[in-house]
Amino acid sequence: MLPYGVAPDGRLLHISEVSSGLGCGCVCPACRGPLVANKGTKKAHHFAHHSIRDCVEAYETMLHLLAKQVIAERKLVMLPAVQAEYNGLRAAVHPVKEFRPDEVALEVWLEGMRPDVVARITRKGHLKELLIEIAVTHFCESEKTGLIRARRMAGIEINLSRVPRNVSREEMEDAIISSAPRRWLFNSVQEQEEEQLRAEFERRLAEKREREQKIRRRVRALIDAQARELAACFRENVAALPRRRAPAEQKHIDRVHSAGLAGIVGVELAGGACFAVVSEAWQSFLLDRFILGDNSLFNTVLTSAEALSLLRRRGLLRPRFVRSISDELAKATRALEPGFQSPEEVIKAYLGSLAEHHILRQQRYGWSRDTLAAQEALKRLRKIDDGLLRVAELKRRLNALLRSLPGECWVDVRWWMQTPHHGLEKSPASLAVAGGWAYDSLIEHLDRLKRMKEAGAPVEENLLGLPLEEQQELRREEHRLAQMAARLAAEERARKDADERREVEALRRSALIKYVIDALGDTDGAARLERPLRSLGNLAISALGGLSEEQDRSARLELLTEQERRSAVARRQADTQTLQDELRNEAIIYRDPHWADHWMNAINRELDSKRPKDVCVDAAGLAKCRAALKREARTRRA
Repeated sequence: MLPYGVAPDGRLLHISEVSSGLGCGCVCPACRGPLVANKGTKKAHHFAHHSIRDCVEAYETMLHLLAKQVIAERKLVMLPAVQAEYNGLRAAVHPVKEFRPDEVALEVWLEGMRPDVVARITRKGHLKELLIEIAVTHFCESEKTGLIRARRMAGIEINLSRVPRNVSREEMEDAIISSAPRRWLFNSVQEQEEEQLRAEFERRLAEKREREQKIRRRVRALIDAQARELAACFRENVAALPRRRAPAEQKHIDRVHSAGLAGIVGVELAGGACFAVVSEAWQSFLLDRFILGDNSLFNTVLTSAEALSLLRRRGLLRPRFVRSISDELAKATRALEPGFQSPEEVIKAYLGSLAEHHILRQQRYGWSRDTLAAQEALKRLRKIDDGLLRVAELKRRLNALLRSLPGECWVDVRWWMQTPHHGLEKSPASLAVAGGWAYDSLIEHLDRLKRMKEAGAPVEENLLGLPLEEQQELRREEHRLAQMAARLAAEERARKDADERREVEALRRSALIKYVIDALGDTDGAARLERPLRSLGNLAISALGGLSEEQDRSARLELLTEQERRSAVARRQADTQTLQDELRNEAIIYRDPHWADHWMNAINRELDSKRPKDVCVDAAGLAKCRAALKREARTRRA
């Protein structure tokens, strides 16, 4: 979308200045192809190529030509502010101002270069020229800039790369004249001011160097004096090295030894005279704090400066060596006393030896503790600490047991802790140090002995050498009386249970007798009560004084089975009688009732020499008898 097109007279015309369509007569600034003025109602008015669609340089060329045309026509351009700068020094020379040339020339050849615009102005008989470069995507090359500076020609560059395409004609011209960013390619006044700034900078730099040299001389003299003092003090300390272990540091030494790290403390290093305690003391302190300390330190990095700060706050350095000693001061002191090492250098050497023993790991800025080595040391230390805690807990429980006894019961606790009593594999102290199942069993045994003074507690036979005989005898007598009372109570309970059981069994027998009488009637029921039952071991109900729950259930089941069997027999007899009555009635049809009765009870060869009465017991028998009756009737007729 182009807002400008080239008119037949070569000028750039805005879309608002032409008629719609091809009749505008405009061509593209880049490819010179015909343009169509699109001035519809839906899109913003713009020029478009009539046939070519890939003219990528159209807008840049248009903007470049438009800038030159606007400056040439209006003879006005805003100059950027003139500011000088050199190595942080700045000076404002001139503010932004207008430049109205008398003459504007475009694309003038100036012996090796062709500026976009050359603006000329005459003031007081002197001709001044300003070179103006228009930049859209291609800015002024270094060769061209160097040529401008070499010829000391004033020049500016206007940056139009950020001007939007859809701005109005007035906004576009305003950007070209004043609002678009611009910079000086060369300005003689700016160069002169920068020369002054350069001179000012060199003057200040020279003054600074002179001050620094004075400071270095004073520092050198101070370092030399301090080095002489340190060397003398170090010589005195070497002659009187500390031979004692500070009581406050003994706990750290003990912890390091308990953790199995005794072989890496007490290392004598050059410069050890700077410390107020023996090397074993301050080295054990460092190991205890960093290797055996809080688990949160496992992933931290220790520097020699931090280690020195720990020792300084602990008061383990001699007063003269508490203050920080720089590398330069240490070097100067070593020149006077070759065996001198600063405390930080001593610590750095010791931490390096720990890295060689795989206790520490060398890092970029310090040392970190080896996780595996630290865990092993902590494991050993924790095992010893746990053992001491168990010994203290065992003593506490023993004293609590002795205090709970009536009267005065004195026991030598130390003797008791060191003696292997009956039933123990080792002494109580050894069991506590070792821990495990044997120690837990000992603690439980002491708890049981303590509870033995309470009424009702179990009797413990093994007293572990403690004066608990009186409590033991009281509990034994108490248990004997309790067992006797329990036996009497059990006998009474058994007697009551037997009486209750007999009563319940008698009630079951009465209920069963009622059940039989209700089911069979008084006469048959009384007779059945006298007959034996297999479920009762062939004994009659009347012969028993009571029934257990199992006997009652078995007897009822047997009586019920017998009753069901009788009912089934009665039903079968009734069904047979019905069939026989039906057969007799059919026989009466053939003769009279007397003959029918005779036929029913006579042997019949048709029925395998059986009586019809005996055969007619079911439906099949009835059918056979009917067939025999019909054959006999036919025979008599014949």
